[in-house]
Amino acid sequence: METLSSLFSSLTPFIFLRETLYNIHQFRHALERQVSLVPEAMIITPFYIDSGYIYELYAFELDIQIVAGTHVCSYRNQLQQIKLSISYDEVNSYQKSLLNYADYLLTSSALQQEIRNRFISFSSEKLFLEPYFFHKGMD
Repeated sequence: METLSSLFSSLTPFIFLRETLYNIHQFRHALERQVSLVPEAMIITPFYIDSGYIYELYAFELDIQIVAGTHVCSYRNQLQQIKLSISYDEVNSYQKSLLNYADYLLTSSALQQEIRNRFISFSSEKLFLEPYFFHKGMD
């Protein structure tokens, strides 16, 4: 089974101002092609890039925690935090949660409005993700 970190490694990175980012559409397409994916503890933060500017959308980040045989996926916006608890054995549910998160970012009116407040317009082609993996042995 593939890990989420290896899935990101298979994507074409976009380097912008020392940030290694991945296009959300490439990420979603790679997820759709996966047969199975091993859950990993990590944070995925969305960024928007336009006209040479980068904007971190930390209020829309995804936090995946592995807790006693269960992983908890949570993402939040300004109004609420959404948590999904899925059994570690339910790998298909994990992948579905990641796809749901990508779809949420692509269709969220709150995210689009925040971007329009900064950049006037929104294009999903300018939406990128930055993964941060928590590795064993790190405190």
